[in-house]
Amino acid sequence: MLNENGNPYIHTADDLVRQIKMGAAINHRNRKRVKGSIRELERLAANLRRDGDCSRADVIDLEIMALLDKKICRKIIKRSRKEQKLLQLGPS
Repeated sequence: MLNENGNPYIHTADDLVRQIKMGAAINHRNRKRVKGSIRELERLAANLRRDGDCSRADVIDLEIMALLDKKICRKIIKRSRKEQKLLQLGPS
């Protein structure tokens, strides 16, 4: 995604969303990738709304909800696996 001069700047909202999903646009020191990407997507949606492109902002809001659902599902699955493991061990 380089422009004519070879500068690696993001030009469109779709490019930014793709890079956020791949984890490329997030600082590597930030361990909570989902949280960082949600913040980036919220900023992007706000900028699009301010520029008058509400339909694309709504699509980005749906992406945010999908990321949150995925994160919540992962936590629930992890917790249930931990509980199953404790049940298999039984009382000590």
